Amino acid sequence: MAFDPKFTELVSVLAEAKASADHRRAEEQRLDEEGIAAAKAAFEPIQNFLKALEAALKQRVASHYQVTETDWIVGAGRDVYMVCYKIAFHEIIFYVSNDFSRLEFERHDFAISDVASIEQAIKDWVIAKLRR
Repeated sequence: MAFDPKFTELVSVLAEAKASADHRRAEEQRLDEEGIAAAKAAFEPIQNFLKALEAALKQRVASHYQVTETDWIVGAGRDVYMVCYKIAFHEIIFYVSNDFSRLEFERHDFAISDVASIEQAIKDWVIAKLRR
């Protein structure tokens, strides 16, 4: 369908704006996906620990205990990446810093490389929650 030539300039400006917005959205999505992939990679030792925790809970405590992960979420401004785990009906939210060096949960802040301390804090959290 042809449009009236008097709208040529308006249509051109709007087409450029739309193309620019589409490009910006695609770039933001690419950055979000790359950030989430990097956060997941940094979080992998903790994820492995949580899987082992689930297996131990199922084997030694009760077979209905599950440790489930939600989708990763990008924080405002890509300053943090978040994932929530449900552990035996309790939620624990992990925050990975945008430089992938820090992990925070339940008001505890760790160097993400300090896996032993993170694991101990998770164990303490689980014990406190499951004893109730």
